[in-house]
Amino acid sequence: MRSNRSGLGSVLASFCLVILAFAPAVAQEEQTSEGKDVGNYHVNQSLEFGWRGTSISGNNDVYDTFVNLGQGFREFNQSLEMRSLNHSGGLFDNLSLSNFGYGGDPNDVSMLRVSKNKWYDFTGTFRRDRNLWNYDLLANPLNPTTSNPTVIVSFSPHDMALTRRMTDTNLTLMPQSNFRVRLGYNRNINQGPSLTSYHVGTEELLFQQVKTTVNAYQVGFDYRGVPRTNFSYDQFLNYYKNDTTDQDGALFLQLANGQLVDPGISWDTKNNVPCKTPIANSGTTPPTYSSNCPGETNLWRSQPIRTSYPTEQFSFQSNYFNNVDMAGRLAYTSADARVDAFDELFQGFESRTLARQLQTTGTAAIQRVTSTGDYAVTWTVTPKFRVVDEFRFDYFRIPGQNNLSSSNLFAVSLTTAPVVFNPANCPPPYTASTCPTHNTSSEADSGTAIASLYLGQDAKTNTFQLEYDFTKRFGARLGYRYGHRLIDQRNVEVDTSTYDPTLTTSKGNVWPGTGPCAGVALNADGSCTVTGLSSASLANFAASTTINEHSLLAGFWARPTDNFRLSYSQELFYADNTFTRVSPRQLQHYKLRASYKPQQWLSITGTMNLLEARNNVSQIFHIEHTRNAGFNVTAAPNDRWSLDGGYNYTGVFSQTNVCFIFGSGPPPPGFPACPIIGSAVPLQGISIYNSTLSYGYFDFMVKPVKRVTMRAGYNIDHVTGNTLILNPNSPPGPLNFDYHRPTASVDVDLAKGVTWRTAWAYYDYNEKDSATDPIGPRSFRGNLVNLSVVYSF
Repeated sequence: MRSNRSGLGSVLASFCLVILAFAPAVAQEEQTSEGKDVGNYHVNQSLEFGWRGTSISGNNDVYDTFVNLGQGFREFNQSLEMRSLNHSGGLFDNLSLSNFGYGGDPNDVSMLRVSKNKWYDFTGTFRRDRNLWNYDLLANPLNPTTSNPTVIVSFSPHDMALTRRMTDTNLTLMPQSNFRVRLGYNRNINQGPSLTSYHVGTEELLFQQVKTTVNAYQVGFDYRGVPRTNFSYDQFLNYYKNDTTDQDGALFLQLANGQLVDPGISWDTKNNVPCKTPIANSGTTPPTYSSNCPGETNLWRSQPIRTSYPTEQFSFQSNYFNNVDMAGRLAYTSADARVDAFDELFQGFESRTLARQLQTTGTAAIQRVTSTGDYAVTWTVTPKFRVVDEFRFDYFRIPGQNNLSSSNLFAVSLTTAPVVFNPANCPPPYTASTCPTHNTSSEADSGTAIASLYLGQDAKTNTFQLEYDFTKRFGARLGYRYGHRLIDQRNVEVDTSTYDPTLTTSKGNVWPGTGPCAGVALNADGSCTVTGLSSASLANFAASTTINEHSLLAGFWARPTDNFRLSYSQELFYADNTFTRVSPRQLQHYKLRASYKPQQWLSITGTMNLLEARNNVSQIFHIEHTRNAGFNVTAAPNDRWSLDGGYNYTGVFSQTNVCFIFGSGPPPPGFPACPIIGSAVPLQGISIYNSTLSYGYFDFMVKPVKRVTMRAGYNIDHVTGNTLILNPNSPPGPLNFDYHRPTASVDVDLAKGVTWRTAWAYYDYNEKDSATDPIGPRSFRGNLVNLSVVYSF
């Protein structure tokens, strides 16, 4: 953790010297930014460049996660505007180009728009984002200090440093004609190093090399030859590929034979994680790890994914018929995703099953076929009375299949070589020292699993409303929404497993035909091959869920005076079934909005949004609410000063009965067995999440003299909350924090087209951590000063 990234004092001293040097010029000439005529174009240009100084204290990783603004010379902003004086330019009539962030900021953006009257309209955007993430609580095992040795993970096991490059281009041909063509191309590349965690015996830390690419194409046509009607057809082609690979690189201990090993990131020796006595010799460099404990010497995983996502869409909008407004859309998608070469290799030792090497290879393919559509019509019966109806349907089906092959080898420790079964070295009764070693938890020695999965939904919704304006200052609406959903699920998995005759199960030895091989003819070498449906409880089932949803809709609007407007809406919802445990059976949603404008320069708005939902049936007990309220005030009486400020409150609460497994230690008191699973090992309890957010802000601008503009602002987030925390080492973290972000700036017009700008920003993130936080605070403070010149010409 660094205490200071730069000398902020030198930044302020430089700022004072520059201000003194330019002060005489302030009284000489007034800045203007009128642009100038060049040939047939009126041209406006501006360029802001300068230097940013930073001083950061506290947790720099969290600062980079939230802010990530560094020091150095920057191009803060650049813009170019060209407008043809008579709409008859050469290649274009209008051109707009802007750039910002170049020189080292994490976000670089370039935007271009070019148009030629009646011929084309082109927009293009390029953006590069540098995304750093190391919020150390995410996926952190929070190892206790009672472990021997104590291993504190001070970073996020899901750390990443990714760069995303996004290119968006859109071209419209003949934009003012009755028939126009729209073309688009978008490319999104995200790549860089990252970490992830993976559980194989222990919680392993994997190094990822992320690379994902999306290429999206669009061709569209609009036809407006029918009066007051527009027809559109679009073809979207999206292609996605993921070439991310995983490799274990956290081999920070050694075995007695000198081989490096990864014991995992979870350490709680008091509860046998990774084992009771993991260090055999602490005097070596690196320390020697016990060969009887679980660990990993190599892990590799590759799963290249390819997805194509073509979509056809037809839409229209029309008010061709008097007093009738209509709009509709139909879309069809047939997407395919596949993994042609899944490959995962684990080499190490899993003490529970004696697994020494596990390899899985295979393929997977999935398809998503979707048909969606909506149609809305508004019939204005009289100037005061309207009938509105909207119908939507969404039908999709997702069939998929995977074909995986596995090959497993077993041994009694990390330093014991695994043995491949060979009848020549392991004759009956299969007890020789050259025979493979198994225990009662060992998996099959080899096998294949072919799984077919299906998920489909047929959803239809119709909303009918009546709207009536009683007077020119008051109106109301009343409506009813009906929804029907049919959800189908089907999973079938067929396993073919081969058991060596040395494998011992809780039901007896494979040889001579007991245990999993009971009633199965043995192979010539004494092994057996069993084919059948998977024994996993969720691998083979078929289910159909029907849900009927009903909503009563109501609302009104009122304008008691010309300066005051009020609107209110509500929905009372009921469903006779649910698909997930947190889906509501009952829901109430209330929304209120008010706006008041006592003066032309003063505006006050307020909003309230209340959502209550429940699925409060036996063994679920789900209750949730979201409550939001806020106001905003904007005042701009003249060009000398203005004020914009507001406050927003959000409260979120939920509770649900959950089932969980509490690691290898004793369960927390007060948590009984979960009857949904039907085992005494999983536990159940009411999981509660409660969070309140208070957000306030203001922005103030004043011009004390004609050539000086001063701005000041403040943003603050105050968050409190609590949740069910099973790990006693877990701090409240982001459930309780304050985040202050004051800003200030001064613009001084030095000369015509030249402005000196000084801007300051302060970041103060402070988590209310408990004193027992095992990995330290995530709070930080940052001072940022921008010194720049804006040149307009």
